[in-house]
Amino acid sequence: MNSRSSDPSKLLLSRRGFLTGLASSAGLLATSPVLAAVTPAVERTLSFYHTHTGERAEVTYWADGNYLAEGLQKLNRLLRDHRSGEAAAMDQGLLDTLYALNLSLCEPGEFEIISAYRSPKTNAMLAGK
Repeated sequence: MNSRSSDPSKLLLSRRGFLTGLASSAGLLATSPVLAAVTPAVERTLSFYHTHTGERAEVTYWADGNYLAEGLQKLNRLLRDHRSGEAAAMDQGLLDTLYALNLSLCEPGEFEIISAYRSPKTNAMLAGK
């Protein structure tokens, strides 16, 4: 059988399984030495490439023990609903998890955004397809 399925319910389960796995990984990271290494950092910077808009950004969102409003706003804008332009505040814990994950890699790099915030209107439109 083909590993790709055109059945939307199987795709949803696959996405749900991925997100569940990601959440489990985040729990492991939270108790690992990797996250402990995050705390003493002077700055936390993340790099992203948005596959739908072509935007690239390297954003410092935390410095000297504080989240930076300007950096968080830039990330909220980058992770907006690319269909409607609507943005929402991203969870700071997610950003910290991505930062810790990046630290744990042999060659840290940019994250590719294939799905970010979706407005209720976009969710309704996609559910109707």
